[in-house]
Amino acid sequence: MKARILNSPEARTIIAVTQKAPETFIESVGKKSAEVMVCPEADNRVDLNYLVRKLGEMGIDSILIEAGGELNFSALRQGIVDKVYAFIAAKIIGGKTANTPMGGAGFEKISEAVDLNITGIEKFKNDILIEAYMMGK
Repeated sequence: MKARILNSPEARTIIAVTQKAPETFIESVGKKSAEVMVCPEADNRVDLNYLVRKLGEMGIDSILIEAGGELNFSALRQGIVDKVYAFIAAKIIGGKTANTPMGGAGFEKISEAVDLNITGIEKFKNDILIEAYMMGK
């Protein structure tokens, strides 16, 4: 395992897995400076509500999820998101099979959409960062 985050003693790193994670993976992470937390499953993935509860019991009250569309959707669906940072790049990419920021089942109707309260917009060269909180949180 060559990921820098696994070899960085400056920051506490916790890798959440289910019981389906290979023992060899858990052992190899354990040899690095990271910890492994085995969690129950929800929809064949880590139960994010369980994970957040356990992290809270450990005194961790804020986490960053830098994720793909599937995990982003799961986090929203399971109700663990309070704040969103969305970057918009001044580039046009895409196509039918392109990755999107929101995967999973998604929201097909505007009435199902997640409402955000934008609290900040910042420009970085040609890119834009939008900072927003979930409405009602």
